[in-house]
Amino acid sequence: MKRYLLLAVAIVMGAVSAMAQQNDAFEEFRRKAQSDYNSFRDKVVEDYANFLEGVWSQYESFKAPERYSDPKPQEQPSAPVDYHKQPAKADVPQPKEQPKMESKVADVPPPAPVEKPVTMTPPAPKEQPKSVTPPAPKEQPKSVTPPQPKEQPKSLEQPKPAPAPAPEPAAKNVLNKRYMYHSLKFEVPYIAWGTLPNGSDTKVYANLWKTYASLKVEKEVLPHLQKVAKDCNFNDWFFFECLRSYVDSEMASMAPCQRMSLTHYLMSKAGYDVRIAVTKSGAPMLLVSINQNLYSRRYATLGGKRFYIFYDNIAGSPSGGGSFYTCDIPQSADCGRALDLIIREEPKMPYKAHKYSLDFGGIHVEGEINANVMPLLYRYPQMEIGCYAESVVSAKVEREVTAQLASQLTSSNKLEAVNKLLQFVQRAFSYATDDAQHGFEKPYFFEELLYYPKSDCEDRSIFYSYLLKSVLGVENHLIRFPGHETVAVNLGSKIEGDNYTYEGKTFYISDPTYMGAVTGMAMKSYKGAKPIIDYIR
Repeated sequence: MKRYLLLAVAIVMGAVSAMAQQNDAFEEFRRKAQSDYNSFRDKVVEDYANFLEGVWSQYESFKAPERYSDPKPQEQPSAPVDYHKQPAKADVPQPKEQPKMESKVADVPPPAPVEKPVTMTPPAPKEQPKSVTPPAPKEQPKSVTPPQPKEQPKSLEQPKPAPAPAPEPAAKNVLNKRYMYHSLKFEVPYIAWGTLPNGSDTKVYANLWKTYASLKVEKEVLPHLQKVAKDCNFNDWFFFECLRSYVDSEMASMAPCQRMSLTHYLMSKAGYDVRIAVTKSGAPMLLVSINQNLYSRRYATLGGKRFYIFYDNIAGSPSGGGSFYTCDIPQSADCGRALDLIIREEPKMPYKAHKYSLDFGGIHVEGEINANVMPLLYRYPQMEIGCYAESVVSAKVEREVTAQLASQLTSSNKLEAVNKLLQFVQRAFSYATDDAQHGFEKPYFFEELLYYPKSDCEDRSIFYSYLLKSVLGVENHLIRFPGHETVAVNLGSKIEGDNYTYEGKTFYISDPTYMGAVTGMAMKSYKGAKPIIDYIR
């Protein structure tokens, strides 16, 4: 018996040894592959000066479309009858067969692929008589007006971009200088720039690249910026903005071409596909490759790849637009990766508590968020709505909201719970369009809805859609009508109401902005319209 046991142990040890050897071999292969790739990338970056000295070709830029082609309502729309105290309709067993979807979901309008709307089925006429006309909006009774937050810090006022603060001077015998990225302080080694190349000729960018290389800027500066990004859980966008804040502070008195060229140099060395370009008047601009489709920002296509245009923060946007020039780069050259704008971890910023408290219909939610994260999000590029829904700014805050709501909705059946949650989101927030509150289109991430005093349709829809899934486990879609974002839910059973069919399932409109409406009620102007599915939960 002992001999068999020793034999078994020997076999197991042999297998473990073989697996270890295989793992070592794979790890060696991985290291070599990474080394080969890094060498290839380094060669491309080394050749960049040659690209900049070469031919600069003319390209055309285009403005990405606005998210909503029609204006949003200035006042929160109200349903013809306030249903918040009406009993929910009884569930009816789901038919065994669902009609097939008539058309499939697609992306947002150009520059994204062409949309393919789904067909919405209105309810039977007796549920919504045509003779009923919604009355003009009236003041909400005091019993349903959400209370204003007790604390409204100055940060809630509409922030406006401000020049980056000048760096603090280095103390004697200290090689680092201090900089600020919003509330975050960080240090970067002192660089003696000397006299940098300047001018409007495109050759200046090759000379600047060579100068920054001779100063070993990427070895002195880049590791410190990358450490800040790692320590603070910054995604690609926050890293880009932090790097630009350093450049703007360090080179505040220098020429735009010198600032933009340094940003281009550092981003390229960090592994991102960022190109330098100039307008017809010679003003510098950055072409930044981004994974997500953006709205309301000019873009261009180079070698089949989309780049979005960014101008110098200090000099501002030059007049005009359209044509620009950039150096020719072989399509086979690997110039780096695109920026990914999805937020997957909470940025670690100095903590400043902002308390929130929401109430309606016997449901209460309270807590606090880090107010110092909000300025990072304020001018976030306008992405597709699904990107906001996918992002997680603070998993802790989302868990806390989910837990509080889950404990207060446990006694309801699915339809009742959906309608209670719907009414809560309709009533717990004050309404204002982005243009009225911020002066520009500003979709909120989940956490921003808990910070700003007012919100509009897409903000509530992102918030409501997440809670439907996380609190109630209800499958839902974020959907878009002209000038309006809302939600549709799959209840797993049939009710009367406005709906459409997707992959054999019926989805009912459940609008968190339509005051007093219940699930199955679409706004009158959208009855029979074809919604676009922006995101599927």
